[in-house]
This record gives sequence, structure tokens and C-alpha cells, in this order.
Amino acid sequence: MPFRIFTLASACLFLACQSEREVGPHSLQESDPSVSAAIERMDEEFRREVYEVTDGVYQAVGYGIANSMMIEGDACVFIVDVMGAMETASNVHAAFTKITDKPIGALIYTHNHADHVMGGL
Repeated sequence: MPFRIFTLASACLFLACQSEREVGPHSLQESDPSVSAAIERMDEEFRREVYEVTDGVYQAVGYGIANSMMIEGDACVFIVDVMGAMETASNVHAAFTKITDKPIGALIYTHNHADHVMGGL
């Protein structure tokens, strides 16, 4: 019985993640005119920007529902969480390459929610 509950809960979580949409400047407003004022304000608060957290560690905020990080090593970079779609992942990658042109050595997934992994497909 516990296995059935686990399987059902996992399926529900998977399906819930499939309906998540990326958020970014004007992304929801253009596709859904009924978007709430709170979501519109979120675009202003979480504008697309890359912050230097500490030496060699950068965080991209405002490109989607989740954030992505770049950790710069000696010969390559490591990307932590790759966004929820290829388009937003490409935008984050372009922002990261303005900082360094080192190749990506590995993608690190903190967990399997769609907004953290679908940009790495």
C-alpha cells in the first residue's frame, strides 16, 4: 500500500510540474492577458540580472520561475539548475558568457522540478 501512495504522489507532483510556466519580463503578459497585477509586479521586482554572490559564484535572477547559478572553476564553469525551458536557459547562458567564456564542465541539478531541469535537455 505505501508504494501505491508513493507512486500516486509522484505522478501528481510530476503532472503539477508540467503545467509550470516561465516568468520573465513581459513573458506572461504577452501570452495571457488575464495575468494578475501581482505577477506583473514580479517582473519589475525580479528584473533579469546576474549577481556576483562571491568570488567566482554568480546567480541569474529574473529569467524564469527559478534561478540559475554559475560557479567558475580554473578551467570550466559549473551550472547549478538550468531553468525551466531551453529559451530561458539560452538567455541565462548568454548572460553568463558575458562574464567568462570558459566551457561548461557540468550541470548540477538541485532537485527535479521542471523549472530547474527542463533547460538542460
